[in-house]
Amino acid sequence: MSRIMSKSSRKIKRQGIKQPAHLNSQQSAMALHHAKVLEHAINVFGNQQPVEEWLGRPCKYLNGNVPLDVIDNPAGLQAIENYLERIEYGVYQ
Repeated sequence: MSRIMSKSSRKIKRQGIKQPAHLNSQQSAMALHHAKVLEHAINVFGNQQPVEEWLGRPCKYLNGNVPLDVIDNPAGLQAIENYLERIEYGVYQ
């Protein structure tokens, strides 16, 4: 959530105590895209644990970038989706 809102986790927690955090339309769209990618990744990898590990490791298909580092822009999000589809269809293992 902190990546989507461009705020630190600590600041979000502090604000949440005072008032609930609200997302603008752009942040809502990004949150929805992130959720869809995470759901797709869980379906591909079988459960959340390997997804969490995969998201934090450099990925050869993503030019050595860490998926969490590229998920915040549309091109990175699409590259991750493409990679997950290739894993799903057996192109990568």
